Amino acid sequence: FPSHDRYTLPKEFVPKEFGEHRLLFYVKHLSDKINDNDTFRSLFYVGVVKDVQVKTVYSPTPNSLYIYKVDTLQPLIEIINLGYDNTPAFDAYCQIVKNNKVLYSAKINQSLPRFQTKLLVFPTYQCVDTGKLKVLLFTRMTGDRNTTNDTQVRYIIVYKQVDFVADSIISPVLNLS
Repeated sequence: FPSHDRYTLPKEFVPKEFGEHRLLFYVKHLSDKINDNDTFRSLFYVGVVKDVQVKTVYSPTPNSLYIYKVDTLQPLIEIINLGYDNTPAFDAYCQIVKNNKVLYSAKINQSLPRFQTKLLVFPTYQCVDTGKLKVLLFTRMTGDRNTTNDTQVRYIIVYKQVDFVADSIISPVLNLS
């Protein structure tokens, strides 16, 4: 085996992560006198061509609560190029929607080397709308091979804070007789 540069992984092997992986083979024999040549190491890559996605959404967290006209939201995501190739320029979007009406929309133009990630911070959204809002975070790249992994959705709730003040207390009078 050490004389060969290629190894075909069995069909049962299903990588769970994209990017660089290290493959290590070793041979062990009881009568082996020289064990310096018993190990074979190789790097291999798991990926596709032309595929970017939103990897992680750091902000907002699912079902976050925000106070109307007090709080702000600054969307923060991690994008990744899952491909073997350096990406051409593509756009990452954040939209906040209520009842199919877009309340907020921001776009960041980006490009990434193969298997690289990048954090993107979108402009701040002032919480000036109330109710359950849908936050769409997605990428759009011409020729993207897998558009099913391009979008992540979060819901947030913006509510009005109401202060209550008691100006008097009426209590029952005890009959002590």
